[in-house]
Amino acid sequence: MNVQQLQVIMPAAKRALLFLEPLNAAMQEFGILAPLHRAMFIPQIAVETNQLARLDENLNYSADGLANTWPSRYAQKDGAGNYVKVTPAAAVSDLPTRLRNAPNDLAKCLDRNAVAIANNVYANRGGNGDEASGDGWMFRGAGGFMCTFHDGHAQCAAYFGIPLHQVGDWLRTPEGAMRSAGWYWSVNGMAKFADAGDFDGVCDVLNIGRKTQKVGDAIGYAARLTHFNLARKELL
Repeated sequence: MNVQQLQVIMPAAKRALLFLEPLNAAMQEFGILAPLHRAMFIPQIAVETNQLARLDENLNYSADGLANTWPSRYAQKDGAGNYVKVTPAAAVSDLPTRLRNAPNDLAKCLDRNAVAIANNVYANRGGNGDEASGDGWMFRGAGGFMCTFHDGHAQCAAYFGIPLHQVGDWLRTPEGAMRSAGWYWSVNGMAKFADAGDFDGVCDVLNIGRKTQKVGDAIGYAARLTHFNLARKELL
């Protein structure tokens, strides 16, 4: 792959040249060689890294964002257990508006505090300790496929021979980001979905952890599909 092809697939990637060599090396290392495999692999990186703009998870959620991303945790409920709906503050009165979940008190307390959000959202999950341990922030998503949680970081660190306390910083480098994405693709058998032409399956395994029956339920699926269509035209 050359830089012109990468920029076609990721039109907003200002750092395409910086990532080109690590990306090509990672695809070679992990056997992502078939054009269709590449056409399904690269769009995942595009979405997870915001077209190579950042290599760690953006957890700078507003209270509204929390309530509508993780409603079971952060949305306000009424007496019947239904989510309370509100009109977005920025809505234009003469245009149709989709109602939003109202944030609860916890969401309001966490508003725009990325460290606190990570520690709350990821507490006691995937090998992380409790909220006070700081593991949520320590092991937040990082790398080309946003490797997350203590267990995810530990598995990645073990494979690449990197101390656990250093792997997060390595994941946030171009080399670490691309190699960790290739590793995840390989160990999670994503090639079999690519071989079957199942782009939705590739998205599901990365974003949900398993193939689901519903098509398009991976977060960011529409954007992933847009990049896939660009990659397919460029690489196939």
